[in-house]
Amino acid sequence: KNNGAIAAFDAAIAADPKGDFAAEALYESAWHLQEQRSPDAAARWVRLEREFPNSKRAGEALYQQGEVALAAKKWDEAAGFYRRAAEKDAQSDLAPRAQYQLGTALYNAEKWGEAATAFDKAATAKKEAFAPEAPYWAADSYRRAGKLTEAATRYETFVTTIEANNAAPAELKTYLPSARLGWGQSVTDPVKAATIYQAALAKAEGAAKGELQFRLGEALFKQNKYTDAAPLLSLASLNDKAAWAPQAEWLAAQALENTGAKGDALVLYRKLAARQPANDLTAKAQEKVKALE
Repeated sequence: KNNGAIAAFDAAIAADPKGDFAAEALYESAWHLQEQRSPDAAARWVRLEREFPNSKRAGEALYQQGEVALAAKKWDEAAGFYRRAAEKDAQSDLAPRAQYQLGTALYNAEKWGEAATAFDKAATAKKEAFAPEAPYWAADSYRRAGKLTEAATRYETFVTTIEANNAAPAELKTYLPSARLGWGQSVTDPVKAATIYQAALAKAEGAAKGELQFRLGEALFKQNKYTDAAPLLSLASLNDKAAWAPQAEWLAAQALENTGAKGDALVLYRKLAARQPANDLTAKAQEKVKALE
């Protein structure tokens, strides 16, 4: 059945090798093979784009070549195809889809600024299924690029939109704790950051919960609310393998010391002082141990 269909498409192409009908036959045959999960589909998308660059199907051909490159984790190559697809059909429904995938490729290539721009463009296509998710990835890209004001705005858009929508996909709901983590880290006011973290903590689980405890404790510590910060930071410090664990131990010990619980603080200072490999906080903890013993 598959061979017969392809033979029919090829006969149609041969009958009018330079015409619109041939372009359409190539397009249909590429989709037919793709639906059959045939690796031969890729060559037909390439041929369609190269032999019929002015066809109305050329943009889709570029997009599908981007999909092949993305699946192969060839991020820069994929980005090139998606960018050309978006430019080819700038006013079509394909353009925002290509922008979203362009953002995905650039994000994986760690080209944060370019990725953020692409996700911003994708987010404007309000009717597309990916539009509600695009601000999350734009926000994360801006944060990684060091553009915290832009990141905070997009995180807030994502959080307020998804939290208020009971019909939002369950998968997007799972992004909320990490979105609030990113949002809190993108604002400079520790009071506002604490409010952002607190709203997510009750429903958070696993690693996200541990980091939310740390970030909330950190925000409270910056407000000199040591009594409130200490238990959160102490709990967070139990996540030994987390990158922020040494900082959580240090702040927890500092908070406990500031509340007068020097014995409990000493326990954490000793733990931090013995950490391997050593870090910049290890020496500080060792000095604290000497001072408190």
